[in-house]
Amino acid sequence: MELLEHAGRRVTMPSEPLCCGPTWISTGQLGIAERVLSRTVRHLAGHLQEGGLVVGLEPSCTAVFRSDAGELFPGDRDVRRPAEQTVTLAELLTGHSPGYEPPRGPDRTARAPAQMHCHQHAVLGWDADEELLRRAGVDVEQPASGGCGLAGNFGFERGHLDVSRACAERVLLPRLRSEDAGTVVRADGFSCRTQIHELDSGGHEAVHLAELLASALPDSEVTGSAYGVAPGVRPAPPGRRARALALASAGAAVGGLTAGMVRLVRGMRGMRGMRGMRG
Repeated sequence: MELLEHAGRRVTMPSEPLCCGPTWISTGQLGIAERVLSRTVRHLAGHLQEGGLVVGLEPSCTAVFRSDAGELFPGDRDVRRPAEQTVTLAELLTGHSPGYEPPRGPDRTARAPAQMHCHQHAVLGWDADEELLRRAGVDVEQPASGGCGLAGNFGFERGHLDVSRACAERVLLPRLRSEDAGTVVRADGFSCRTQIHELDSGGHEAVHLAELLASALPDSEVTGSAYGVAPGVRPAPPGRRARALALASAGAAVGGLTAGMVRLVRGMRGMRGMRGMRG
């Protein structure tokens, strides 16, 4: 939130847990996905009808609004609005925030290998991210191929671990093991960050674009040095019993998991040099 407020935006969060349904879509449970998504669309309807934007921080959730939702509800105007009015963080800061300049680290330039999420490749694109990071003085290195291998729930399912690990070992993990310990790794996807955390990445922890930029803000609450060391410390991986319990309760908890992945953003009226979010 502090990053968006620094950009002159007033941020509001949903008043209750919401889910965009990627867990249900990826497992073929389209009936549940439709019910879950319908509830979310109803909750956002007023904000969207007033011209507000939705900022998606998790690529898989953002891609549902931009792509899957329209296929599940063809011809539904209320569902088309999220597709038209959902933006990524980078798109908001580069395309909807005139005059905004991202914070820069003390060294003015930095290097950050990046792991693109599959939905960034397939649906969302990367141009806005690349432009924003260039303006922030970050030299981003993006490999031409090499997924993380987790693929949502795939890597957690029985019998898939070896395939999931092999995918990550194809490009991602060897690349990270070759990096210096203090190198920041950029990954917006929860799946990508999970693989980097749990598999042999040479001790690296990936950070979200929001964390990376917020770490350079004056008096930032994000810990760690700007663009140098990954902000904060991730918790230790859960034990086998904890994972089993988490998987067993995933269906009941999925609504809460995505509550923090959607930000409702409205422009602040009266901000000099800033344009309101309403068209």
